[in-house]
Amino acid sequence: MIDLIRNIKGPDFLILYFIYCMIIMVGYKLIYTAMNRNSVSGAVKELDVYSMAVLKTDNDPSHLAHTMLFKLWSEEYIELKEESKKVLFKGTNKRALNLLPVEIEFLNSFSNPTSFKQWITKKHNLDMFRTFGRQLKEQLTEMQLVKSNERLGNEKVLRRIIYTLMLSLGLIKFFMGITYNKPVGYLVFEIIFLTILFFILNRIPQITLAGQAYLREKSEAVEYIKNHRGNRGSKLPGKEAVAAVALFGITSMYGLPEYGMIARAAQPHNISGGSGYSCSSSGCSSSGCSGGGCGGGGCGGCGGS
Repeated sequence: MIDLIRNIKGPDFLILYFIYCMIIMVGYKLIYTAMNRNSVSGAVKELDVYSMAVLKTDNDPSHLAHTMLFKLWSEEYIELKEESKKVLFKGTNKRALNLLPVEIEFLNSFSNPTSFKQWITKKHNLDMFRTFGRQLKEQLTEMQLVKSNERLGNEKVLRRIIYTLMLSLGLIKFFMGITYNKPVGYLVFEIIFLTILFFILNRIPQITLAGQAYLREKSEAVEYIKNHRGNRGSKLPGKEAVAAVALFGITSMYGLPEYGMIARAAQPHNISGGSGYSCSSSGCSSSGCSGGGCGGGGCGGCGGS
């Protein structure tokens, strides 16, 4: 085997090694897809907006907080107050019915008019949503929508083994070239290129195929909101608005007249987190945004996995 590799001329080896690596990548992709497809079991039950937000963003606390703010506002548990040209949030006198403990705690922190932009920067408040998100993530793991740590570890070990198998042939030829004083520059470049390509094409998402299919289905149902088009007019039902926030981020509401003010009042300037949604205040005037600005494909897009 060693003699065979040594006798292959450099230019020929570069071509053969590229083909060899492509075969391994395709084979690994087929095996990985088959393994994940076999793990899908049954229909997925309906998730609440908080579970959708965690599934979408891998438990980004600020994104989860935005989702809760929109939900409670749409249910009239929170209202907007304007004081000194500032838009603040305050809990209403509506009796709390069928609310989660975390929702009640959230409402209690808005007993007085409060700036959400300042509220969301406090560590205690973010920690509350991190804890809530971890609980939801455990439930999603049990539903096989999110991979367990053990499963993720096994998939990473398999990927490492496949990569080692792919790399070994190139390294053998590389050390032979060093030993026999042969040029190896092009081979080094090819190994680096194929390594980058391997890890780009073989990312391991934390969401299962069932979880990805569920997000895709729900995203398509409210896609018109993100793109600011559709035959339903500008009036948007509260449940669909909350679902859009959970799936696309709060900036997807910027261009809708009935939700633009609350979206801008809740979105910190230049915020950027794990959810992948960001938008500066300069892109959103007080009158709203166009579809191509913050609310459309700019800031309101889906994060991928």
